[in-house]
Amino acid sequence: MVQIGHFRSYVNNYTKIIERNYIQMIHQIDLIGFYGPLIIGLINCAYLWRRKIFLITYVLFFIVNSFINGVLKNIIQEPRPTGQIYLNEYDIVQNTAPSKYGMPSGHAQSTGYSITFLYLVVHSPALLIITAFIGSLTVYQRFKYRRHTIPQLIFGLAIGSLVAIISHKIHGIQGTYGS
Repeated sequence: MVQIGHFRSYVNNYTKIIERNYIQMIHQIDLIGFYGPLIIGLINCAYLWRRKIFLITYVLFFIVNSFINGVLKNIIQEPRPTGQIYLNEYDIVQNTAPSKYGMPSGHAQSTGYSITFLYLVVHSPALLIITAFIGSLTVYQRFKYRRHTIPQLIFGLAIGSLVAIISHKIHGIQGTYGS
């Protein structure tokens, strides 16, 4: 009996360790999602660094994209979902326009813009997979923490991608990164 008691104690302790590590791992994944637009933006800057016209265009239209997001939020004025969960102190938004509105999602719009722009310039399926994975973590995190509804996220992705396509066409950027 003593040995079984020790075994149960060992199993209970081991289970608690696994559960704690699992919770910490999920939190880290959620942080990657929260900071996804920044991570993807840095990936873009790194890949576009040697081609300054691409980098300048990317940064310029990233700012335009952010401005469009604020304007759309003020026009649409769709509130964020109730029961929001805050990942960290940087996730807490002021209850003022446009921050209090959720349509379209700024995280999703920035992600859609950055992924689309980089793919249009670099044409790398591997890079697309990596950035799309990070982007999917971003979209999932925003939904999981009730920061946005699915339509707000889809609309954000679509608007961001559209801004990337338009910026690509406006500047007449043709060819690929390696050209």
